[in-house]
Amino acid sequence: MSELITNTAFILILLIIIGISSAYICLKTLKEGKYVKQNYYVFFIIGMIWLPTGLIYMIATMTLSYGVPLLLGIPLFSMGLIFLIISSANRDKWINF
Repeated sequence: MSELITNTAFILILLIIIGISSAYICLKTLKEGKYVKQNYYVFFIIGMIWLPTGLIYMIATMTLSYGVPLLLGIPLFSMGLIFLIISSANRDKWINF
């Protein structure tokens, strides 16, 4: 039980540190007036990687009869699909490398 509390506390502290540092970076960039144009082509690449990866995890867990495809497969598949939808909707704003 104490290991669960320790792990939860560690994850919570880590998330707080990441949140504070992200907010600091965002506020600093807004103050300096630096605006970086969003590259939706990267969203397409991420979606093309995450979608099949999630599908493979879902098929593997269902085939091996673990019965828990929710752990990794469905979130990866869903996020890959979301990234593909966002990138396809903004295809005119792609910046190719």
